[in-house]
Amino acid sequence: MITLTRTTGLVALVGAAALTLAGCAHTVAVNRSTIVPGATGKLTVEKDDSGNAKIKLEVAHLAPSSQLSPPRAAYVVWGQTRDGRAFMLGQLKVDDEYNGAFEGTAPVTSLRVIVSAEESTAATQPSSQIVLSTDNFEAD
Repeated sequence: MITLTRTTGLVALVGAAALTLAGCAHTVAVNRSTIVPGATGKLTVEKDDSGNAKIKLEVAHLAPSSQLSPPRAAYVVWGQTRDGRAFMLGQLKVDDEYNGAFEGTAPVTSLRVIVSAEESTAATQPSSQIVLSTDNFEAD
């Protein structure tokens, strides 16, 4: 009976470790720009059951887009494939304390993320006003 208990415990431990690693998010470095040099970001990503990249972005010290020079309507979060194709993920909202958060899903797992200041939330491509970005990464 003792051997069975040890074996059962070992199987449970290995199973729990496998489940933890399967859905484990990892952190991706976020690069600043000269447009808002004090802004910082933390991006975590994990692959979901459908093979998409689940993205969570938290930012700090990011002035509202209306306070930029020239003022902009919004910050937009983009995904960009390795071949340069950009697609909108959504809008990054910033609060009165200059903090913001975004959660979204990208239909690819190999990409980079860009946050740009846009004149309109209906933009179809990122503007040259890139305030934060990542290098290319893989969602595991």
